[in-house]
Amino acid sequence: MVILQVIFWIGAVGVLVLAFIKVGDWISRRFDIEHVTAAWLVAPVGGPFVMALVAPAISRAYVEAALFG
Repeated sequence: MVILQVIFWIGAVGVLVLAFIKVGDWISRRFDIEHVTAAWLVAPVGGPFVMALVAPAISRAYVEAALFG
């Protein structure tokens, strides 16, 4: 079970870093409205959402963190 927790935290940090990089990229560049789509939200919103769903399956200690409260 410890190896699952290690893999989870490595992946969680990676997903959060990539989400911040992607949002920072959006803020730093100008885009035409024609090029903006809802699919852009998959990486910064979907990644942390999946982590919150997987966390309780790895350890009961992560339940409160997964519920954000």
